[in-house]
Amino acid sequence: LAAALAAECSAIASRRLSGLRQGLGSRAVWLGGFVYFCMVVAMYGLVMWLPQVIAGLAGGGEDAPVRLALLVMIAYAFAMVGMVLIGVSSDRRGERRWHILGSLGLCLIGMLVMALGSGLIGAVAGASLAAMGIWGMIAPFWSLTTASLTGQAAAAGIALINSLGNLGGFAGPYVMGFVKARTGDFTGAFLLIAGLMVLAAIPVLLAREQAPTEPG
Repeated sequence: LAAALAAECSAIASRRLSGLRQGLGSRAVWLGGFVYFCMVVAMYGLVMWLPQVIAGLAGGGEDAPVRLALLVMIAYAFAMVGMVLIGVSSDRRGERRWHILGSLGLCLIGMLVMALGSGLIGAVAGASLAAMGIWGMIAPFWSLTTASLTGQAAAAGIALINSLGNLGGFAGPYVMGFVKARTGDFTGAFLLIAGLMVLAAIPVLLAREQAPTEPG
């Protein structure tokens, strides 16, 4: 048993990148950075603009702020559920890729519902699906991305992916505000983010899970 475990660890280590230059120059790291960029664009776009979207549909009145807060909370409740359930499912099955793709699919559907649907119910339902997918993707994404990295490569690769994600944190709210100012509503912005989810799915489909993971 000890010999089998040692051989397995050796095989895993041989497929991992360990050097600083390997981490920064890895194609998988850059593709992971692109996926993370798209995810963070969706995340911050939703976080920054969802209250305004809901406020425009919920109406006014003395209780408007409380009603707005409660409606926005619905989306984050779904985000919390998605983060736990998708993460647990991914760990139990030792599978990452299809959980990421499923999460991207939820976000895609949610953005389409927000863009093409109508009324307050459609906006809240779409935002809830999108939030469930965005936050549900985080755990399997990092598990898949770091499976081929160790040592200095892991430090450099994770830093690079986070840096690209930070660019998405700027781009998401800015692009949504820009499209809203040009078109007068958020339809185009939600469709743009839906398109980014499709693009993000391509490198995930092409990725391979380079190291086995133990179910939790």
